Amino acid sequence: MRSRPPWIDEPPADNTREEFAAMTPNQRMQHFVQACALAHAILSERADATDVLKRQVPMSPESESAWLRLVAEGRRARAA
Repeated sequence: MRSRPPWIDEPPADNTREEFAAMTPNQRMQHFVQACALAHAILSERADATDVLKRQVPMSPESESAWLRLVAEGRRARAA
């Protein structure tokens, strides 16, 4: 039996950005861990999981810029 994502029965969030901004780093990490667990569950059911994991899709310039900004913010927060 497939497991259901924990958020499947929740109403759509209109203020996701604000909710994430208000979270502690540990709370955000918990969301990340849950997303990784869901990705693992999906991949584990695919016959082509190894091939999927080998694929590399380049980030858009906008995504790369946002990623680098978030990494820098995280490093500054850890150093503080």
